[in-house]
Amino acid sequence: MHTKPMSESEGVFAAGWQPEPDRACPSCSVRGQCSYREWESSCGGYDDYKFRCSACGYTWWIEGIDS
Repeated sequence: MHTKPMSESEGVFAAGWQPEPDRACPSCSVRGQCSYREWESSCGGYDDYKFRCSACGYTWWIEGIDS
């Protein structure tokens, strides 16, 4: 778990958006329109995932397993 909010600029994203066909959007509930990118903090201590829904444009984060 992060000890403080982090900016996207405090890390780097892995290449491109990957489809997440089984996930439903928490905003519009549409299933099959979500994709994600893995983000790693510059310090190497955090790996998180940024999701987006192409149906409604909503974006959200899910924290990954932290080092």
